[in-house]
Amino acid sequence: MIAGNPDFLFTSLSFWWFMAVVLAGFSLLYRYRTARNRFLLLCSLFFYFETAGAAVFMLLASIFLNYGCGWLIDKSRREREPAIAKFFLIIGIILNLSLLSYFKYADFLNRLVYEWIPAWPGTDEGLFGDLPFLNTIVLPVGISFFTFQALSYLVDLYRRQVPYCRNLFDFALYLSFFPQLVAGPIVRARDFLPQLQRHYQLSTKEFSFALFMVLCGLVKKIAIADWIAQWVNPVFENTTLYTGFEHWMATYGYALQIYCDFSGYTDIAIGLAACLGFTLPVNFRSPYKADSFTDFWHRWHITLSTWFRDYVYIPLGGNRHGVWCMMVALLVSMTLCGIWHGAAVNFLFWGLLHGLFLCFEKLTGLDGHPQKRWTRVLKTLVYFHLICLSWVIFRTESLEAAADWYLGLCQTTPVETIGAVIGHYKTVFAIMAVGFALHFLPAAAQEAVKTTFARAPWFIKGLVCLLIGVLLIVSHSTVPQPFIYFSF
Repeated sequence: MIAGNPDFLFTSLSFWWFMAVVLAGFSLLYRYRTARNRFLLLCSLFFYFETAGAAVFMLLASIFLNYGCGWLIDKSRREREPAIAKFFLIIGIILNLSLLSYFKYADFLNRLVYEWIPAWPGTDEGLFGDLPFLNTIVLPVGISFFTFQALSYLVDLYRRQVPYCRNLFDFALYLSFFPQLVAGPIVRARDFLPQLQRHYQLSTKEFSFALFMVLCGLVKKIAIADWIAQWVNPVFENTTLYTGFEHWMATYGYALQIYCDFSGYTDIAIGLAACLGFTLPVNFRSPYKADSFTDFWHRWHITLSTWFRDYVYIPLGGNRHGVWCMMVALLVSMTLCGIWHGAAVNFLFWGLLHGLFLCFEKLTGLDGHPQKRWTRVLKTLVYFHLICLSWVIFRTESLEAAADWYLGLCQTTPVETIGAVIGHYKTVFAIMAVGFALHFLPAAAQEAVKTTFARAPWFIKGLVCLLIGVLLIVSHSTVPQPFIYFSF
């Protein structure tokens, strides 16, 4: 079960009323760094309370826990006691992972044991039994994101890559900054904390870019992802009722849905943060243009892939100790990446599958970029389909359901049926075509559109905002669609 309030999403009117209040208060305090930061902290805690309810106490516990561990690590460092500093680092890591594991994986592990280990003699229960504290767990929204941010702070502090944050309120804002709190991007302390000490400045060009990012995110989420979801979700939930052609189209549709959903959230987060004077890291770079799985992970959820690179892959040896060490590090990193997304066997298998693909590419040299353009286009097309097919494991609820889906893809569909399906779902397929066309635009063309918007007169920008607003109202789903990554 996930603790979340669908009435306080970036796509809800209540959130934008909240954002109007934030901007109004911010406009009075932005000249005063301390007051500005305290105000943003209060707004962030209120946002999380509205989004996750009582889980705000979990966030506060994480703030105090990691601030205390950071203080102990820094104190041990200053007293030249590296062994004690390492001890407190390990304690911090264990406590963070224990909290994350309990809320995210305890019930899953109990169910797994129940299925794999015979019940106790004379009972129908698994190894841990039918324990109320396992069966009633509510997963706090965003716990994976702020836990990973806390872990990166402790490790970087121990490595002397970030100074100790002496101000508890600044550290609390780092972990709770509301634009990216519940679904990323994952921000490093060394990138965020120095921004708290800067004087606020936002040029007209920077504001235009921020507005452009927010508009792009809303269009991706409401006009593309949510609209596609109304068709894709029923197909995945009732596999046997649909043809092979519909299976293929839903496979492509989900690939576009999850990209527009997650990157849409990230775009909005980056735009809102920029309006408040903060720069968040880029999290997506047209991932379906990738010509290898290695390239895909350089483009998809970049802050997560670099987190696993820096805190799991490299500490395990990376590529410094031979091929076998590299392969083990890749497999472990990607399997953990899969489990990070959810407590289910299919997520574990999805991560392991990506790890195997990455190992294969490293061994064969397929992770390199082809010199000839047509070769790269062909390779991109092949990998696009491999990535789309791997999303099936991610989307379905079990490996058995994924296997049934793949069998459905093998069904032949008569030409006249294909025509009827296209005619019946022409709006959805048209949106998918537009979505993929925009995604595959050359980077230079995408940047040109962004720059043109920034340079346009304000009445043109206002007209564009009005037109997009009308589009969003017309295309808005009758049923609120939560962001997919709220579940992780």
